Amino acid sequence: MGSKFYLKMKFLTLTIVLSSSLFGGSLKYEDKKITLMLKEYFNASKTNIVLLGRQFFEDEDKKVFQIDIECDIADINNAILFSFEVVNILSRISVTSFTHSRLIIHFNSNTIPIVAETDILCSEKFFVKKIYNESKWRKECLIIKNL
Repeated sequence: MGSKFYLKMKFLTLTIVLSSSLFGGSLKYEDKKITLMLKEYFNASKTNIVLLGRQFFEDEDKKVFQIDIECDIADINNAILFSFEVVNILSRISVTSFTHSRLIIHFNSNTIPIVAETDILCSEKFFVKKIYNESKWRKECLIIKNL
């Protein structure tokens, strides 16, 4: 992914964080606005990752932020990192207190989709707080399985 893309994403993230700080950290968005922002992130990206849809739901005691994407199988690592980073950013400013994120990855071939899941608090240690490196995040937080 190009540096212009990262600058644009960082600017969007910084704008959201600064807006939240100006209002005492209480600026939270409803699901409809989170959905629009999710689409903006994917539309702004210069990747071949396509957002197919999103779903917010409860599963037992979990509040799940799920997105479905499509990508080339060769780009799966970038797709996982980008998608979970976006979900982590948006879950922090959502009215809904999401506890888990789920990514369903479809491929533009006949390959069976895969599911990647994380606990949002665990993922924040990598994407937000920078306590974990990518390797530790994958080991401690990420679960990948077949659909």
